[in-house]
Amino acid sequence: NIYIMMIRILSFVLSCFAVPALTAQTDHKPLAPVDGIHSLTYSISLNGNQLGTRVRTVKNVDTCGDTTVVELECSDTMSPVSGSKTVHESIVATNDTTFYLIKVPNEFYDLMEKSGAENIVCETGDMALPHDVKVGDRLKDYFFNVSATVRGNAFSQSVKSTWRTVMGKNEVETPAGKFGCITVKDVLDVGQGGGKVTQVTDYSPGIGIVRQTITAGEGDFKMEQVFTLVSLDKR
Repeated sequence: NIYIMMIRILSFVLSCFAVPALTAQTDHKPLAPVDGIHSLTYSISLNGNQLGTRVRTVKNVDTCGDTTVVELECSDTMSPVSGSKTVHESIVATNDTTFYLIKVPNEFYDLMEKSGAENIVCETGDMALPHDVKVGDRLKDYFFNVSATVRGNAFSQSVKSTWRTVMGKNEVETPAGKFGCITVKDVLDVGQGGGKVTQVTDYSPGIGIVRQTITAGEGDFKMEQVFTLVSLDKR
């Protein structure tokens, strides 16, 4: 039914936002995997229980003048019930700003069509972070909107950030080592009664995401998903 389809779509959208979705530069170095990195492996946990792994593989790094473009493949391997999926990322860094270009993967359209959707329209707003961020800075919001016709009925869903703030600069320790990080907090407003989702991300220069915590719901319905860097493989 429509409700179940909305839950599946929301889960897919949030997983796309859960990939390293924002990069920055500190001392002219992007918070992205550019330091000769081939791949990054993360553990995925849900409410403290191991759920699976995520591997981000650098497919190409191209620099032309003051602009660097990083193309990545992000693959999640989950429990047999949840299966696995792969999405692609593009990160563009210039002298003063780094952008994550939100791509709507083909799997998303396939999921919609299998749910009976037609006339699917997706709109996205790219994520950006100026290089000279300071603790306490508010950052530009981003969004994801989808509309469609499902069995003759109009359907729409949205996820948009409403409060993006640089929370601090910290040293973060993971199984992969210690990293100097910028911590960014995003509050996402999920349409159709989806409530608020909080996303706290630690980014390190030359690497990108080191740790990310996504929290939704409250009390007995609270869900906390954590992505933690456990290893990195250099070329």
